Amino acid sequence: MNDKDRAQQEFWSAERLVNIVILLTGVALVFIGIFVFHANQQLETILVSVGTSIIASSLVALLSSIYLKRYRNAKELAEAWGIISIEARRNLMNQRIDARLRATKHHYDLLAYGLKSLREDNAGDAESALLRGAKLRILTVDPNVTELKLRDQEENKIEGSTADSINKLIEWYYELKNKYPDQCELRIARFLPAWFYCREDDYVYVGPYQYGKDSQQVITTEYKKHGNGFDYYANYFEKVWNDSNYCRQVQ
Repeated sequence: MNDKDRAQQEFWSAERLVNIVILLTGVALVFIGIFVFHANQQLETILVSVGTSIIASSLVALLSSIYLKRYRNAKELAEAWGIISIEARRNLMNQRIDARLRATKHHYDLLAYGLKSLREDNAGDAESALLRGAKLRILTVDPNVTELKLRDQEENKIEGSTADSINKLIEWYYELKNKYPDQCELRIARFLPAWFYCREDDYVYVGPYQYGKDSQQVITTEYKKHGNGFDYYANYFEKVWNDSNYCRQVQ
């Protein structure tokens, strides 16, 4: 069924048909009052009054049903995909991401480049999650791949900036690994990621990497567990994490 057929089916639902029948009844009463009983002014007035009242109420009900149907469809879609919020810029979501990190106890997964904001602003929160028993898995890019120069160009950075940030991420990882050897894993990808991924227990945050924009300035979506969005991205992370053609483990 295409979108046009689906829209027509939704419009001609039982609820809408009832509203339309009531509307036509009102129109019929007005017509009868004016053209059939015009000689009887009292009856004409009654029929026209009742008819116009029916028309008004049925129009309100019809328009409300159209709006409410669209609202229900949007609500059902958001619930099915487990969408909690969508922000035009990731930095608008950072406060919520940071708060969830401070409560993370089990899963802390990241797919990104250098994670500069995490290392510089929230390293303590990340370590606190490890103290609570969380498992940290970081999937980043090999800092030696020449394609990283393209990322520098995309974000209007000095050449080598992204590779330098990744090297600092790897150093930070080893600091954590030395303290929590059984809770930290790092894998190096051979390809540039197209999107940022962060999982904090039952919540996932995803946003693209876009030309001409810093990673903190791109649209980001938050999904909750048991929704289609969470499952889709969490399963994809697991797939690439375990794909030896895509990445290699760092000891």
